Amino acid sequence: MNELIKLAELIGELAKLPDTTKELIQAQHNVINTQSARIQNLENRLVGIMSKDDVKSITVSVMEQFLKDMKPQSDQDQYTLMIDHTNPDKSLEEAIRKGQELQQPFWEEGEERFQSEFGNSPSGKVGMDQLICQ
Repeated sequence: MNELIKLAELIGELAKLPDTTKELIQAQHNVINTQSARIQNLENRLVGIMSKDDVKSITVSVMEQFLKDMKPQSDQDQYTLMIDHTNPDKSLEEAIRKGQELQQPFWEEGEERFQSEFGNSPSGKVGMDQLICQ
């Protein structure tokens, strides 16, 4: 008898599932519709803002000020290297070469310190000299 009562209760719960599912689907549709309306509202506001002349003039004036504040190329220091767009490979190779020249004394000092305290380093001078000579 208890089994029949439990079975009847389960059948009753199963009968409710389609209504519950419909409610959940409707709730999801409502959320989607609300979010869609909010997105559309934001898109309309953005289009309105971007079409205003004052926004365009602010953008132009900020860009003009930025260009005025840029350091002229004649004020370059020894660490500033400009890429030659007509021959970028050559200018990049030159930048690498100059960087290696700047780093060489520091690398040598570091290797000497390491070797004096610990012996040959894993990236040691012996290995580098062999690579450079090859």
